Amino acid sequence: MSQTVLTQQDGSYGTDVTRCICGFTHDDGYMICCDKCSVWQHIDCMGIDRQNIPDIYLCERCQPRSLDKERAVLLQQRKKEHLSGVCTFN
Repeated sequence: MSQTVLTQQDGSYGTDVTRCICGFTHDDGYMICCDKCSVWQHIDCMGIDRQNIPDIYLCERCQPRSLDKERAVLLQQRKKEHLSGVCTFN
């Protein structure tokens, strides 16, 4: 059964590992755990609808599929900037 959590205030998961396609390990508030290898990933990067979380979740290594890595990187860069209070203008 997939675990979806809003993590603790310090962003910790104990000994769990965060490995997301975006390359970032920060907690954006919406994470999901692979039911096979127990790695944590950002829900939005993995293209999962927050309103329709699967009962069983497998990461892209345990269940290979196409994902938009560039989109994930841009999304998490923006989220990380927002979380740190930094704004950038292009």
